[in-house]
Amino acid sequence: MDRVNYKPDISVIIVTYNSNHVIHKCIDFLSNDLNNKIIEIVLIDNGSKDDQYLSEYDNRPGILIHKLKKNIGFCAANNVGYNKISKHSKYVLFLNPDAFVTDGLLQNLYNFMENEDSKNIAICSPLLLRYSLEKNKPLEELDSAGINKKWYGRYYDSYRGKKIRDLKNFADEKNLLICGAFMFCRQKSLKETLRNGKVWDERFFMWKDDIDLSLYLMEKGWNLKVLSNFYAYHCRGWNKKRLDMSSSGIKLSMKGDWVIHLKKFYQTHNQLVHFIYLIFKSLIVFTEITFRKVLLKK
Repeated sequence: MDRVNYKPDISVIIVTYNSNHVIHKCIDFLSNDLNNKIIEIVLIDNGSKDDQYLSEYDNRPGILIHKLKKNIGFCAANNVGYNKISKHSKYVLFLNPDAFVTDGLLQNLYNFMENEDSKNIAICSPLLLRYSLEKNKPLEELDSAGINKKWYGRYYDSYRGKKIRDLKNFADEKNLLICGAFMFCRQKSLKETLRNGKVWDERFFMWKDDIDLSLYLMEKGWNLKVLSNFYAYHCRGWNKKRLDMSSSGIKLSMKGDWVIHLKKFYQTHNQLVHFIYLIFKSLIVFTEITFRKVLLKK
């Protein structure tokens, strides 16, 4: 990619892993911004079994491809991508390959973040609507309106499965975290809060990493914002149901919960309640994985 003449406002980092079923649509939705040189795309392939599905982008202007020999995890791969972005970029979009932008969205987010009232916002995100690959169209259901937390410590996608018309009281939502499928980040906030030179904590292989980054930036005095007047699409190209998740995936998710707890982002009372919840959840996960092993032996 011609880095001398290419000076994007936004760097889009996409980590792929056997993502041939979604990445072409993802980049198609980004094409207008790419052609207008508003963005650059940094593709980090995380050890796909066959990475030839990316070959058509080898010589496309504005796209940089870096192929890793093995799967080093979502966070570590994002850190690799971050180290390869243009020095001219004011914003970084961490985008899942199964998430698709809508027309004019990135320019609108750029304009929002450039507003004087938004100067202390580290990450913003639009609403995420569900997208059906089978029907090749968006659905009238929300995938995520940010990440919320139950009083006892369980994190969940706010308004998931609800209709847009159900967002009547959304303006009153407080302390929403940002879903990792679409994180539009102010480069200044990332540079000022690097952890050992890295944006992402690589103890999170995947899952709960978005919660960690959101809480960490808030702890450093930055704000987050979910914008209900803009939207993108998310088809969740990975396992949608828990039964489809591997045992290793379930354990990684549980590990993420514990890492977040040990960072003590919350007050002592909330930490204690969260600890009790995690003990209970860990016992359930242990039972579930043991039960799976028994079934596999039969």
